[in-house]
Amino acid sequence: MPATPIRVLHSVSTYLNLSENWIYPQIIRVPAVQSRVLCSSATNLNDFPIAGGPIVNPPTWEAWFGIPRTVNALSRRLGLGGSALRMRIRRWRPAMIHAHFGMRGFECLDLKESLDIPLVTSFYGYDAWMLPQTDPVWLSRYERLFAEGDAFLVEGPAMCKRLIDLGCPREKIRIHRIGVDLEALPFEPSPISSQLQIVMVGRFVEKKGFVDGLRACLAARLRGVDLKVTVIGDHGVNDRAGCQIKESLFKLASETGLSGRVAFTGFLSMGKTRKTVREHQILLCPSKHAVNGDAEGGSPVVLTEAMAQGLICIGTQHCDIPEVIVNGETGYLCEEGDISGMTEVLCTLAQRPGHAMSLVRQGRKHIETYFSLTTQLQKLGQIYSSLIGEAA
Repeated sequence: MPATPIRVLHSVSTYLNLSENWIYPQIIRVPAVQSRVLCSSATNLNDFPIAGGPIVNPPTWEAWFGIPRTVNALSRRLGLGGSALRMRIRRWRPAMIHAHFGMRGFECLDLKESLDIPLVTSFYGYDAWMLPQTDPVWLSRYERLFAEGDAFLVEGPAMCKRLIDLGCPREKIRIHRIGVDLEALPFEPSPISSQLQIVMVGRFVEKKGFVDGLRACLAARLRGVDLKVTVIGDHGVNDRAGCQIKESLFKLASETGLSGRVAFTGFLSMGKTRKTVREHQILLCPSKHAVNGDAEGGSPVVLTEAMAQGLICIGTQHCDIPEVIVNGETGYLCEEGDISGMTEVLCTLAQRPGHAMSLVRQGRKHIETYFSLTTQLQKLGQIYSSLIGEAA
């Protein structure tokens, strides 16, 4: 007889933002696991269908009436307005909770205690880097989370060190890479012709380093490199900092040398993003630490996907990007903010286009070995099993 599936309750703030699509396979594709989702709001359900639909629990006490967080937390602990929800969850009989982002892990502590089941929390980026700096109350909240939570998942050694610095015991941290679907990402490298086709992908936030990247493209262009650039992404609603980044990018794109050579697509669906990326030869990923502390959690998923598809990847020594780009073997790495370094790489690619083809072949092999979605989801299932076994 087949083994009884492990029932995992996934907890996210919003199920599910398009920019967090890499969470979806963890919910629906882990072998021998049956999942439900607990969230505060739901969107994009046609893109991310799930059996039974998400369990939506809006933050009524705080959001509707402006009650302070401390009172809201007390109301949850006393069961005010939450008993029906907990009864619904209890009837489903989850074996464990998987919270996505550190904030959600903290919010699940009372539910973990009520159900008496393990809690695993995945940290992804701003929850570990920016939030403790901009809102120090999270330092004490994470202290409780690290004490009471059972395990914490990170993408690589850089994020592992960050959690240790925040006070998380090393023995509770497990490195779990975000895999990519290799069947959906055929290896189709485009040999470099006389014109470099460059793409950058992401939200207009400082940590993405897009202004640095476009400045490098401008510098390479002024040194005679023939190139075109596509920028996929935009800023969020009412995002003043994002608007300023967009203005800087548009100004650079109008400079002599780049004028008429930069295309801005805005946000695209996941399918259109993959298709557009595939039409280019080079992915430029100039990520860096932002002034407010924000950073990539590990490395951008779009970087892993681009390497799998056969693009030449240029990145920075930022967070866990070096886990994907092995400098000189699977791509090129520069220091954060090193515009001249990125410029040199672009000039070298234009002068020696054939040299890059061996890198893209090694890049695909690297992704197949370490970032296969199938392999990573199997490992996630093993993590669930081991935590349940330890709890028992």
